[in-house]
Order: sequence, then C-alpha cells, then structure tokens
Amino acid sequence: MSELKVGAQLYIFREKHNLTQEIEPILALLSEAGYVSIEGFYREEQDFRASLDRHGLTYAAAHLVTAELNEPNRVADYVRLMGGQDVCVSGPLQWNERTADDWRKTADILNHSAEVLQAQGVRLNYHNHDFEFAQVEGERTAIDLLLETLDFSRVKLCLDAGWLWRMEQDPAAFLKTHSEKIGVLHLRDFKGAQSVSLGEGDIDQRPILAVIPDLPHLRHIIVEQDPDAENPGLAMQLSRRYLQTLSQ
Repeated sequence: MSELKVGAQLYIFREKHNLTQEIEPILALLSEAGYVSIEGFYREEQDFRASLDRHGLTYAAAHLVTAELNEPNRVADYVRLMGGQDVCVSGPLQWNERTADDWRKTADILNHSAEVLQAQGVRLNYHNHDFEFAQVEGERTAIDLLLETLDFSRVKLCLDAGWLWRMEQDPAAFLKTHSEKIGVLHLRDFKGAQSVSLGEGDIDQRPILAVIPDLPHLRHIIVEQDPDAENPGLAMQLSRRYLQTLSQ
C-alpha cells in the first residue's frame, strides 16, 4: 500500500488546549508527524491561514453543524480565505430532534446550501455519527432517508468509519456500495466505546484502506479522535505512525 496523504481533525485538541493561543505548536507537531492538511472549525482567526502556510499544511475543510449553514455565502468566503474547498457538516438542524421529519428538513437545508456553496467553488459533505444508523421511521434509519433525499450531484458524504462500526455496520462494505457518494473519509478507532488512536482499538483499518482507490470523488482522508485523550498530540502521532506502518 502506498503512503497515504492524510489530514488531522483539530477536535481532539479542543478540551485540553487553547486553540487560539497554542495553535503554532499544535500545527508544528502535526506537520512533523506527517499530516498534510487540517480539518478545522468555522471562524478561527483569519491569520490561521498564515499559520498553516508556515507549517506546510493545507486547509482540508471547515467542520460545522447544520445550523451554521444559515449563511452559506459567509461560510464559502471563510473556506476560500483559508485556501480550502470543502465543508463538512454534522447532525440534523436541531441536534437532539432526530425524527424522520427533522431529517427530511435537514436534507432540504443541505441541498440548498450545497447549491449556494457550489456556485462559489466550495463543496459540501455530510459527516455521520452513530445516530444516523438508528431507526427513525419503522425499520428505516436516518441514513436511509439521507441517501434517498440528498442531491449527490452537489452533496457528498464525509463518512466517519468509526461511528459506522460502532453501530455494527461494515465500513468497507458501505464504502463499496456508496463509492460514488464519498467526498471525505474520517478514520478513527474505538476500543469498546472509548475513542482511541488508530491501531489501538478494535477496528480493522485494512479493509477500509483497501477500498480507498475505488472512491472516485474522495478528496480528503482525515484522522479524528475524541477530545478525551490524555495526551492529544501523542495520540495523533500514534495514529499517523500506525498508518505509516500499514504502508510499508
């Protein structure tokens, strides 16, 4: 397997670090570990672009919740300012209201926002958690509704393979079935219910990685871990090192 070009999600640093005051050493660590890009949050300081440039990193995507798409033009302006072209969005419009109607409304918002963003050269990707694979209408799940109602000529999936695995789904099989719909892939690992570094949990990453060459619209591969890691920097280093061992 050839060496993967992977980015890092900043979410893991959110609780134990001040991302405004400590961003330079964090980016230095990630760059030195071998990451090539960053998936960040919406509305970091505008000089974040200069920080990325200093460390040879690119801006893979901004990560938002669906409610932040109320001003898609401003989102597009920010992403382009950072030098990026992608937005990843999580959750229904009302995070805790997960009825079938809520998911249909969310799909409408995603489709509309994707059209606005696409006109400005920015692509929208929907990022799943575990709850998209729970039943909301008879035996139908939220992901069933999204697959039926999203306009995949404009919206792609940011598939989080770890959350899918937590719902006893096969990430590699899902990727194969929906290969045309994948724009971003999040790699993560779980040991039971605990989010851990890649290679330290129960998920076999190799079948997931093997599907990557067959994803025609895949633009970014991002490593994500929850922010309860004792040492976030070390955790991200371990994940990158594990992927490097798989490519040898």
